[in-house]
Amino acid sequence: MIGPRYGFGAHNIILPKENKFVNLIEQRFEQAERTESIEDPIVDYVLRCIKGIFVGRFIYINLTEEGETFGSDPDADLTMYIENSNLSLKHAEIKYESKKYYLKDLNSEKGTWILLREENPIPIYEDLQIKIGSDIYSFKFSEQEIQDELDEWFNKLHLPKKAKDGLVGHDITNLQKLRGLKPSDLKSFELGLDDDEEKVLLQALEDLEVDFSQGYVTKKLLLVSLTESLNRYEIGWTGAILGNLENADVKIKNSLNPSAPLELMIKYQYGHYWLINPYKNEDNKVFVKLHKDERFVLTPGDIINMGDLEFLLQRYNTGWFADKGTRPMMEDMSIIRDDIGVSYKINVSFYAVYDGHGGTDCVAHIHNYLISNLRNTILKGQPFDEQTNFYRYIHDTLIKSVEETDLQFFREYNQYSLSTGSTAVVVIIAGDRIICANIGDARAVLSRSGEAMNLSKDHKPDTPEEEQRIKSAGGYVSMKKVCGILATSRSFGDFDFKKISNSHYFKPPVKNDGKDIVSAIPEIREITINYLEDEFIVVACDGLFDVFTSQQCVDYVRDKLGENQIMEQDPQKVAKELVFEAINTATTRKKHSDNVSVIIICLTRGITPNFDKTIVNKAS
Repeated sequence: MIGPRYGFGAHNIILPKENKFVNLIEQRFEQAERTESIEDPIVDYVLRCIKGIFVGRFIYINLTEEGETFGSDPDADLTMYIENSNLSLKHAEIKYESKKYYLKDLNSEKGTWILLREENPIPIYEDLQIKIGSDIYSFKFSEQEIQDELDEWFNKLHLPKKAKDGLVGHDITNLQKLRGLKPSDLKSFELGLDDDEEKVLLQALEDLEVDFSQGYVTKKLLLVSLTESLNRYEIGWTGAILGNLENADVKIKNSLNPSAPLELMIKYQYGHYWLINPYKNEDNKVFVKLHKDERFVLTPGDIINMGDLEFLLQRYNTGWFADKGTRPMMEDMSIIRDDIGVSYKINVSFYAVYDGHGGTDCVAHIHNYLISNLRNTILKGQPFDEQTNFYRYIHDTLIKSVEETDLQFFREYNQYSLSTGSTAVVVIIAGDRIICANIGDARAVLSRSGEAMNLSKDHKPDTPEEEQRIKSAGGYVSMKKVCGILATSRSFGDFDFKKISNSHYFKPPVKNDGKDIVSAIPEIREITINYLEDEFIVVACDGLFDVFTSQQCVDYVRDKLGENQIMEQDPQKVAKELVFEAINTATTRKKHSDNVSVIIICLTRGITPNFDKTIVNKAS
């Protein structure tokens, strides 16, 4: 339980400093800072074992010239000697050069493999191998050229054969002749296509130079099972769906987990075949083998498979833990993405805790869609790296993504969206900039030289600003709750309190300003990382901060990290201890506890703890 060091029964009490909040992002709009000016300093990537007998162990990757060398030979010059895990004597190496980390296989017997990430399609080359569980497949190209490229092209577009025959009737018999056509020519041919089919054909004609540029692949793709040698499949420009689902064109499997859904896609685009993992699947990880002499550029979030082990590459040493406490069900969800893949110049990391209420429908929805909506919004607009006002851009993009995710939930769940919802606190680290978006009463806190800096401000119905907003929208606050029902004043879902539902809260004679009583608009704050002073970030739900003040939380984490030497301080272990400390304290005080979810992001290799600070239990 929280003892005297954290404010209960303490002697010689030192009062805490006034709560500090980092600036609202709107204060930076006038500066019009360009994204390209944002720095992304060298940080020490962490390699954390997530599968195998060393699960939970981690190292900070060596930035010196020798790098890290992995293997099982006790007499070799290895920085990472690993036994009993089926590694070759000298298996693989990671080296840091020119601000990049390179992974290379050292002719190991079983190979070094990289996870095929859901946001990162890869081109397929001769003898590319993939592994799903213990099943291994290899890609090859057919010996014969595609005989009728025009026919293959029409199959790729899923257009009727009559259209192709119509072109042949006008002596358009190959792609070379097709290149010379104009849109007006196609219309004059009267190919018998409907409007939608004609749009597809016109767009494909426009893209012809890109999709079939010089050196495009003119052979079909062969997929060969190396586990079951008789299985061999042919794939053309049409592409294919691989997997074990009903819609699969080519059946592949994971023999170690045959019931788990498996789906991969092959598409022909830009003159090459591409392998795509459409969604993240922890039960069916797909790994790609490094080929001989390949130097693979590692990015945060990559997962490396060597022998029986899997390692996660983390941008920052990060730990997460959650427990339902004494509640009958778990309504929290969390997400950690070391890099969301929206910038070629800087890492953009995403951390979030979602605290659901009234069931799990809403929290599951935002867990599944908020990050993808954010990423899609960024990728579909002007490139992230070319923004001329970074702070306004990230503000507007976050709000748009939040509103889109919230509205999607209402449209999908309709009446079921009225009484279920979720708060959210999101921390984005773009280069050296921390952006925090908060909706509700979850919280994020930065430790700066041991002092708590609030990255977010709780949205409680009884705070003056929120109560005024609620009343203006036609609601009221009773027993510190919105209309006597909801304990948070901002959230996803809860559409009973949002105008689009046309609930009784908005019908005449109720007077309102036309806005939602419970808002999903986030409050967004920002700060630039000071790597000499900033130690870690805690992102957590209100189940933690109902027990800890922000400063108590920082003190607890610093002390627990400081129980170990620098480079051995494990935020995963501390996150677990923090969660159970909150649950045990709440249970002792109130005979029950809320769900508690915690993410700890360490910004340095380690900190020296402050053993002298004592504070009182005062609400932050």
